[in-house]
Amino acid sequence: MREVIKTILLTCLIALALFQTQELWFRNMSRGFFAVFAIQASPGDSYGEFFVAPTRILTSLGNNRFAVEYAPGTIQHLAPLFADALASQPIVTEITPDLFNGRIIIYYYNFNMPAWAFFQHFGIENHLPLQYFNQILIVPQLATNLVHISFVGEYVVSYTITTSANAALNTHIQNAHRDFGDSHFYYASSSIMGFAFDTNLFLPRWHGDTLQYTPLTVSPILSGDLIEIGQNISFFFDNPDLVRSDNRNGILTYGDFNVVVRYYNNVLEYTNHRPGSAPGNILTYFDTAMAFLTRDTNVTTPFVLQGFTTEDTYTTFYFDYVINNFPVMLADAPLDHWLQITVEQGHVTSYRKVALNLHQTQAHNYHRTDIITLVNERGVHINPTLGYIYHFHSATVGIDWNVNGEEIE
Repeated sequence: MREVIKTILLTCLIALALFQTQELWFRNMSRGFFAVFAIQASPGDSYGEFFVAPTRILTSLGNNRFAVEYAPGTIQHLAPLFADALASQPIVTEITPDLFNGRIIIYYYNFNMPAWAFFQHFGIENHLPLQYFNQILIVPQLATNLVHISFVGEYVVSYTITTSANAALNTHIQNAHRDFGDSHFYYASSSIMGFAFDTNLFLPRWHGDTLQYTPLTVSPILSGDLIEIGQNISFFFDNPDLVRSDNRNGILTYGDFNVVVRYYNNVLEYTNHRPGSAPGNILTYFDTAMAFLTRDTNVTTPFVLQGFTTEDTYTTFYFDYVINNFPVMLADAPLDHWLQITVEQGHVTSYRKVALNLHQTQAHNYHRTDIITLVNERGVHINPTLGYIYHFHSATVGIDWNVNGEEIE
């Protein structure tokens, strides 16, 4: 009988401890925990091809006209070219404006790509005399198998190789001519146009004063009551049956012993306070981040890596959406990017996103402002980007210019 009483008391103490742990979690929710997830990539899974994929590809159409493809996908097919290039002798060169009038394909990154990680992904020994680069320029010769490859970073490192892949590169250019050659919308090199930017930029141009585009509408990804929304985010938890929920001042909170998810004002924040124990590098951390994203089935819009930051043991990856070959940017929003994922010691510790769906409509609107000349006259170092801008507070979205992170009216 005494053993039974001890067992009952022990059970009660454990239950009390669990209850107090939950209360401690939820009592401090108003302090603002970031949303978090802890998903590990399965053994053998690798998302490295998405890490090394360019933000966009620019293909020359001749006469300083370029077709641009955002979020173009893998460049695995270029691995033999990279291997042959790094096995040859590099030379330091300069990029002259006339280069952009000829046959050229430009693989452009919105961040500095670490050379060691890029070539490690392809299984190529890294001999590139650059620590980082943000552009790869490939110039295939039409009549021979010669290909010129340049990596653009702090300076320009170039290689000339002979490869049978030249035919595929020229086919890529021919396909761009077929698909975009008659388009009234194109990109152009600022150097050839004579604009005095501090670096060469590829700027959108179009014939006439108007640009036709497909408008977007937005809707919340999560809707309904506390229970319904909780069911839609249950995949964040190892055991959804143990999750407690709370609604205070319009902030919906869900949590178990390690994970807390908060949802408010169309922002989802996920935090996992369980420490990681698997040190890695940018490639393995990216694998972990992407394995997590594949679990979030509510992310249905194509996205592209915009960059990453590393501090101590943390690495945070930033992603933005791409629709109709335009980037989708945020204005006056609590986040700088649509998706942000932090990995620490091989473990996802934070995930934040603007939880909205984007929908294309059938109507067409017109954008009437070409501000390239205007901003050039300001004499500042700028980087104008044309794309969809979602205004968080007014919940409106449309095509407009963004210059150095600020919208230009």
